Amino acid sequence: DLNLREKIAIAPVILLLVLLGFYPKPVLNVINTTTQTVMTHAEVSDPVAKVTK
Repeated sequence: DLNLREKIAIAPVILLLVLLGFYPKPVLNVINTTTQTVMTHAEVSDPVAKVTK
């Protein structure tokens, strides 16, 4: 049971979760940029998958 004040407070959170569920690219771009920066500072490159036949 949520009262009106609680529903109004939680509505933006639910809306944000739904939007990120359908369009996560803005958040993933931020994470990717940060990850690349950390990997550069740590002098680590992206791992490459080995192809086997």
